[in-house]
Amino acid sequence: MPMGFSIGVDGEFDDGTVAGRIRVGRFTERFELACGYWTPQDYQLKWREALLRLVEGASYACLMTRMSPPGEEAIRMAWVLCRSKDTVFVQQWVWVPYEHPIRFDDDEQVIELEPRATHSEDGEPISEWRTTVEAVKAFLQLA
Repeated sequence: MPMGFSIGVDGEFDDGTVAGRIRVGRFTERFELACGYWTPQDYQLKWREALLRLVEGASYACLMTRMSPPGEEAIRMAWVLCRSKDTVFVQQWVWVPYEHPIRFDDDEQVIELEPRATHSEDGEPISEWRTTVEAVKAFLQLA
């Protein structure tokens, strides 16, 4: 099974909202980028910064897709990459402020993350996809 990885801005949806696209192995999904606070270029820059931290040894990277100013009570969304040795697990996360607060550093990167879960509170499996640190490095070299 191919273990590739990529993420980027991918045009617009029919309603004019900005689209992104992520690829993890054979899984591909287009998603909406909320551009009220960050521009598409901001997202791409922040994704690159987070991915560089991951390949340099960080245990996770949060690739935000819905961002608002730190300190603002708002729903945020991200593709979260959790590293386990040379394997990277990718899940889509949603943070609801009153349920799961989120903290950022001065570069607007997530600085605290709950441990990766494989099942929901109801016992249902959480969707996740697998790639490798090498696939993320290869993406960074091409991007």
